[in-house]
Formats: sequence, C-alpha cells, structure tokens
Amino acid sequence: MLRQDRYVAAYSGASYNDSELDGQNVPFLVENARATVAPPILSGHGVDAPRQVVLGAATMAALHKHLGQYVTLTYGSPADAPVWVPPTRLRIVGTATFPAIGFASTVSDHTSMGTGVLFSFQMLPSAFREAINGASDPSLDGPNLALVRIRPGALPAAVVASLRRIVAASDKVFAAATAGGTQAASSSCRGCNARQRS
Repeated sequence: MLRQDRYVAAYSGASYNDSELDGQNVPFLVENARATVAPPILSGHGVDAPRQVVLGAATMAALHKHLGQYVTLTYGSPADAPVWVPPTRLRIVGTATFPAIGFASTVSDHTSMGTGVLFSFQMLPSAFREAINGASDPSLDGPNLALVRIRPGALPAAVVASLRRIVAASDKVFAAATAGGTQAASSSCRGCNARQRS
C-alpha cells in the first residue's frame, strides 16, 4: 500500500528496541544497510555496511566517542538465543537526528532528537534474522514500523488521511494474524514476534 500511495515518495522498514552500547542502555533503530529513508545525517555518512553504526549527538557525547571510533553493541543474553547479539564491535560512521518513536509498554526508552543508535539488519546474526522473519503467519514477519518520505507539495491533510487508511488496513491484517495467539495490537508493533529483553 505504501508503494502504491500517490503521496509517498519513498519508505523503508525499520524496527526498534533497546540494547547495550559500551555497557549503557540505549534505544536503537535497525534498517537495511543503505536504507532509502533513514534518520537525517548530521555528520559523516549513513550505515552502508554491517559493522557500522550511526549515533545521535547526545548518545555519542554520553559515550565520550567521536566519528571513526568503535563501540560494542550487545542485545539480550545467550539465554535469549537465537534472539541475541553477542558483543559486536561497530565503527561510528555518522551522527543523525533521530525521530521520537516508540512505546513504553515493552521498551524502556525510545529514540529522540539526539538520542539513539542506528545499525544495519545485516549486522544481526543469521539465526536472529531468521527468528524475526520466521513467524507461523507471514503477516507477522519483518519490521515493526516504516519510515516514510512524502512527495513535495503534498497537502498535509490528504497525506495524513491516506496514511491513516494504510494503518487501518495494516491493523486488520495484524489483528487477524494474532487472533489465535497473542493479543492484537496496533500496527506500530507489527512484526514484534522477537522476544523482548527483560
């Protein structure tokens, strides 16, 4: 539906949660490397390889890091396998302005203007990627949100109405897919079949 929407110039799937970066709990976004739509880059460049990371300016300052330096990312623990990222060294290639997105019910923090981490889906271990995309119903596979770029000149009211129709249709698919098991939720959590960190 996003691909066919006349107001949408481009979109990219993304997922979010919290992870540990150099021992500090930080909110992250994960997208494909070289995603079409990503947080706006302020310095350096975006994530175009698996072992790269982009940070918000406040996150970089809190970690006392600079462009070109390295950080170690960890997600979960061995007990959570396959939904686990062992300590993985990533090179800081850019800073970005992050969107304020997330929900407090399962994620303790969320990205905001200068706070956040962006890394590539390709950085995740293969078993982790298979677990995310291995739901019994394909409707539950994939990212849990979409970042959208709107065509220049589009009227805001028309854009909002169009995107709301897409959200409503997505909610129906998600509700049908989860009716036999987990509690139905909004489409902002579509694809959240990976276990959350405790």
